[in-house]
Amino acid sequence: MKEAASKQIESILKDYHWMMNSIKILRDSMKDAGEGLTAQYGIEATLPKPQGYTDVIMELINSHNTQTMVQGEKYYYNDSDIKKRKFHYWKDGIKQIDEDKTNHRIPHGWHKLLVDQKAAYLVGKPVTFNVPDETYLEKLSEILADEFDDVMPELVIAASNKGREWLHPFINEEQIPAEEGIPIYGGAKRKNIESFIRFYHLDEGTIKVEVWDKQQAIYYEKTDHGHLVFDVTEEINPAPHFTYGDKGYGWGEVPFIDFKNQ
Repeated sequence: MKEAASKQIESILKDYHWMMNSIKILRDSMKDAGEGLTAQYGIEATLPKPQGYTDVIMELINSHNTQTMVQGEKYYYNDSDIKKRKFHYWKDGIKQIDEDKTNHRIPHGWHKLLVDQKAAYLVGKPVTFNVPDETYLEKLSEILADEFDDVMPELVIAASNKGREWLHPFINEEQIPAEEGIPIYGGAKRKNIESFIRFYHLDEGTIKVEVWDKQQAIYYEKTDHGHLVFDVTEEINPAPHFTYGDKGYGWGEVPFIDFKNQ
């Protein structure tokens, strides 16, 4: 079901670009006419939305199983299942917890030891780069700085615990928990990331959803009724990947790097 939904969203995203371009044209024409921009739910509300677009997003989010990821994290912090072990007995056909039976529950940190050893072996020392162009190397070192060396061990540890982790190239690198990311692949081999869904809980009742492609990001918020609507807290929506001066740009690729535990 997840693969079918992924293919469906690929098709929907292509149509969605046309809709968002129409929004831009309408906004520009209204601005030129001196009428200003409409509110977030103005133009968007009047345009026909791609059928099932947000429904497919929610389907992918709801089917995103993070159980093993959470379990891997717990074992790393020595919060293993042995702590929950209980012994039972039957009395009058009813299963009872045996509070008197000896129940030694001693977790061990072998998983953490192995993961930390792996991280130390792979990225314990700072990563070095070698390129013929000294000017390029100096600029690269300036951009990455010490933060890159701090991020790499965290990525290795997280990917070892959860199977994968995501790095989000932004103005500064940002590590995205694997639980929050859903890649949408394209192509026959399903290796090229065509878009990326990120979702996270802002608070108990608010879920933020971001849909990234190769040029822009679209921000949503989940309502109390379970529907996705445009996030009105974002000043620009859709937004380019980054801005330089007054102009927005896209990376030309979906800006999420997959670190797999392979």
